[in-house]
Amino acid sequence: VRGRDVHAADGSRRFIPYGDQKDQVLWAVSRNDLNAKLLELADRHPQVSFHFETHFLGLDKETGELAFGPCSQDGARPGSATRRVRPDFTIGADGAFSSVRQQIHHRERANYQQEFLDWDYKEMTIPAAADGSYRMSPHALHVWPHGDCMMMALPNQDGSFNCICSMPAAGRPSFAYLRNRERVQAFFEGRFPDAVELAPTIIDDFVANRTSTFVTTRTQPWFHGDRFVLIGDAAHTVVPFFGQGMICAFEGCRSLAENLDHYGEDREAAFAAYQSDRQVNAEALADLSIVNFRELRDTIRNPKVIARKAGEAFLGKVFPRRWTPMYTLIAHTSTPYSEAMERYRKQQRIARRCGFDLLVSAGARWIHLRHRWSGRPLPVEPEPRAQRPPAARPVQQRTWPPGTKP
Repeated sequence: VRGRDVHAADGSRRFIPYGDQKDQVLWAVSRNDLNAKLLELADRHPQVSFHFETHFLGLDKETGELAFGPCSQDGARPGSATRRVRPDFTIGADGAFSSVRQQIHHRERANYQQEFLDWDYKEMTIPAAADGSYRMSPHALHVWPHGDCMMMALPNQDGSFNCICSMPAAGRPSFAYLRNRERVQAFFEGRFPDAVELAPTIIDDFVANRTSTFVTTRTQPWFHGDRFVLIGDAAHTVVPFFGQGMICAFEGCRSLAENLDHYGEDREAAFAAYQSDRQVNAEALADLSIVNFRELRDTIRNPKVIARKAGEAFLGKVFPRRWTPMYTLIAHTSTPYSEAMERYRKQQRIARRCGFDLLVSAGARWIHLRHRWSGRPLPVEPEPRAQRPPAARPVQQRTWPPGTKP
């Protein structure tokens, strides 16, 4: 995926590349295909065993014992355990609403914060053409931004696109307002007319599919003694608007493995070093993902943001060793997220002293006038206050409300 293909309500489109180098691309990976591949690779190891249709019921923090039971036909948890195990240690990788996290934090000095965006989303599909080909470019993230609603689509290998429609949970437009087919039809024909042409079933998908939420979770500690440790969404959940969640999780796997190797039998020290290494970067990614959500939703059409991005790309070409755009640092390098934020802030301070903001304002004015002359005015929307990355906050200085259950 080489960039964003921005769709306007009048049918026009504008491509914004992710970088100026051939290798500065993103990769769209099917979640189902990835899960299947990971299971296949793990199954090659004789010491790995899988237990499907099994529920985790509880744990004993002192002994490390875990209790499991079979799923009932409706997916509900059974009342009693049928199997108990006592491993050397447990890695809790059970997602944003982790049961392992809840139980190891019970009656402990643990902090937990859960933040929902006031926007929700529904998933839909843009099918492949009759001959199996793509109906749009497969090398782009397709975005339909409207400020008060947004749609995005990413390609699959079979010629189809996974599509999500996002908007507020309440208000107008909102999922609460679009409760009947007539309103949905009018909404899509007014906001996403080309999508309706591309996907004849998109209205049916919207009406039938359930609404999901965007959540960010921040918590500490990520471990309990030398018996339990959290990883992935169980430790840090981010909204998906920077496309870095899977990469951040894999980096966590690497860090945990390296620290276990380094500290040997002292697992508690390994767990503490792993959290120290990864938490500050997970916090940074959580902030960056919300900033990128606002950019995709609101300011991708804003002349000032367009001019700023063009100016940063120009500086990156002229001074490649001294200036790297934030998106390039995050998406196309292995620079830790927290270090990328700090480096970008330093670049911005230097650029402001050299008059970069004046050039951006002049460029934004030119873009606006050019669109007026072409007969297609580009809406000017206020730039969100969070457009610049927030200042780094050391993990040890963060304060949260008293911990509550997810």
